[in-house]
Amino acid sequence: MEGVGGYVSSWRVVPINVSTWQGNETVPKVKAMKVVNKATDDVPKLQSGSMTIDLPAGERFKSGWYRLQMIGRDGTGQGKLIDIATLLFEQTSGKNDYGVETVTVKGQSVLKPVEDRHMKHGSYIDKFDNGAWWCHNVLNECTPAPVVLDDEKGFEVDRYYVFDGGTSCLKAVWKVLDSAGWILQIQGDGTIHILEKPKDFKVEYGRSNLKYIKPGISYDEDLSNVPNVYYARLNGLSAEARNEDPDSEVSIQNRTYIKDITEMDPIPINGETLDHYVNRRLEEESTIYKMYDYSHMGLFEVNVFDNVYWNIPTVHTGVMRVLEQTITCDKGMQFEERSGEEIKLWQMIH
Repeated sequence: MEGVGGYVSSWRVVPINVSTWQGNETVPKVKAMKVVNKATDDVPKLQSGSMTIDLPAGERFKSGWYRLQMIGRDGTGQGKLIDIATLLFEQTSGKNDYGVETVTVKGQSVLKPVEDRHMKHGSYIDKFDNGAWWCHNVLNECTPAPVVLDDEKGFEVDRYYVFDGGTSCLKAVWKVLDSAGWILQIQGDGTIHILEKPKDFKVEYGRSNLKYIKPGISYDEDLSNVPNVYYARLNGLSAEARNEDPDSEVSIQNRTYIKDITEMDPIPINGETLDHYVNRRLEEESTIYKMYDYSHMGLFEVNVFDNVYWNIPTVHTGVMRVLEQTITCDKGMQFEERSGEEIKLWQMIH
């Protein structure tokens, strides 16, 4: 137990019934658990985890879906139940010591079944299809987790696109979402949300909750992977966007060489021209994050891709996006986060 944002917290692990996506029982003798939320992989599954459990000698862990929950109680004894993560757990290793079997089990994201399923030869998304609904349908076919489209208007795909046979369904979904600047988020109950990348901030870190932020915030800023040319070719047409801005640190002139991205199979959206597409994509690829690492004891209910507002003048004032988060549970709960301040090194002329 530990104090979290005015609460005293404890945690538990609940087995989930796939048919109802709910659970009431708790798993006994869970010694420790860790959840990693991460949005920075090439094809993000967004979540993973592990837990250590004591079992009677010779007994094996039952693989399945499990939910980590936090129980918080305030000074009056009123409780609040918060879902932290829902993962597919399978036993990976164990140790027998004086009749007690201590096992370590690995947790996989609700997107793991989507990664493990592949597009058949000839699978496609049609011109004028709603790309967000297409992603919704693919996810629904692959994973038992609930899937929600936050904005049913979605976005329109401007071309007929055929996926290579054997392409992971998750990679195909991210290909379509990346073309529009949309994302996936996973809530604590395992529900997958399809949405535009959030613009508003969800939580403010400032004077009122600074006591829950541990000292020792570090940061880094890496420009090495930012391109200065974006080239695309489609249906015999080609277009190129070039960063020749003398005020940009990564422009062709300032870098002294071309670092390009070449895309031979782009997916323009919402009626944009190929010229607009390459300029939009160069601006997106020229957006970096100045990364801040910190830890806290407060559970502020933020997810990767969410924005948070920092109002700590000695460190940072402004909006940052949460990109990585590690939650460690043993005797209490510890949160480590990595957030990024968005910096545009080149912008298209709108």
